[in-house]
Amino acid sequence: DGTVYAADGLSMISISQDGQVSRPTMLAQEGYPGFIRGIAAGPAGSVYVTTTAGEVLLYKFSSREPQILVSELNELYNLAPTQDGAVVVAEGGEGRLLKVTSDGNVAVLARDLGRPNGVAVADDGSCYVSEPDKGRVSHVSGGTSTLVEGLSSPQGLGLLGDQLLVVDSGSKELIADSLGTKQQQTIASGLPGGAQPGVTPQLLMGI
Repeated sequence: DGTVYAADGLSMISISQDGQVSRPTMLAQEGYPGFIRGIAAGPAGSVYVTTTAGEVLLYKFSSREPQILVSELNELYNLAPTQDGAVVVAEGGEGRLLKVTSDGNVAVLARDLGRPNGVAVADDGSCYVSEPDKGRVSHVSGGTSTLVEGLSSPQGLGLLGDQLLVVDSGSKELIADSLGTKQQQTIASGLPGGAQPGVTPQLLMGI
């Protein structure tokens, strides 16, 4: 329905197409799924989330009941739903891209990735994944191929028409890469993300 969901770990917000902002749930409320790392729209009235506890959940706003799809994974980040009702998840700690079905089955789509973080799923079912440790974005479709390289620390991904949008937290830029022409351009710079100059970020595993 065009609603955008976001989470800062301790709470969720939703933004409707007309710009209305609401906070459907937060840490102190019953059924809150835990410290959230990734969030994506699910079936009507629900979202998929990944948590610092290594869980992939389906959270229903009406019942406030999180349904655990899979648990005990290692350092999960972003995720994206597929057209067949599954969700693709970046497992940074194991360097893997996973596909998790609604009944909890897990398939490995790619291995040996550089701490994968951002995920986007195309209409044809293929996936794009950012690899901050290798400074690149890869395309996963049966095998794995490098799509964009030479980045600082690519994180979030999004698809808009034939363009792949990449947030590079290292260079603090939003980059658009044309999937057709392979041309690349920076469409925003100086973004308020990533570490300050001279600061080396340290991963906090519980957050």
